Amino acid sequence: MSTIVITGCNGGLGREIAKSLDDGDNFIYGLDLENSGNSYLDEFIPCNLFNPKDILKTAQRIPQLDILIHCA
Repeated sequence: MSTIVITGCNGGLGREIAKSLDDGDNFIYGLDLENSGNSYLDEFIPCNLFNPKDILKTAQRIPQLDILIHCA
């Protein structure tokens, strides 16, 4: 099992990447400004990547990271 973080998870590209990786073997965190109901995510975390405090707070919520996909 891989832990995957996708930034920009609610955009077209981020949503399609989450969809393609949603095979039951991966745990997918999605980061974006607002939750638009991306059903391919295991957990959504609101995060503004322009705000260092948001990034630190988000990093503390994710216990392990195997793959980071930056689509924001």
